[in-house]
Amino acid sequence: MITIADEVRYSTGEMLFDHGLPDLALRSVAKCDTNLQSAVLNRIVTAGGSTLMRGFHDRITAEFTSKAHDLY
Repeated sequence: MITIADEVRYSTGEMLFDHGLPDLALRSVAKCDTNLQSAVLNRIVTAGGSTLMRGFHDRITAEFTSKAHDLY
């Protein structure tokens, strides 16, 4: 969270989702050979400091599942 004058302005985790992290990952998968896309989707690993935010894993999993279901 970024707080300015006792007011929360941004949740930094939301910025990742608002700027399309799940969409970016799915576009990357779409560039793979069609025979490999399902395998790649089932082996996505998240790593790094942002992934430690509370609820990150659940949210990214839900968004990937929802969007991937529509595409594949």
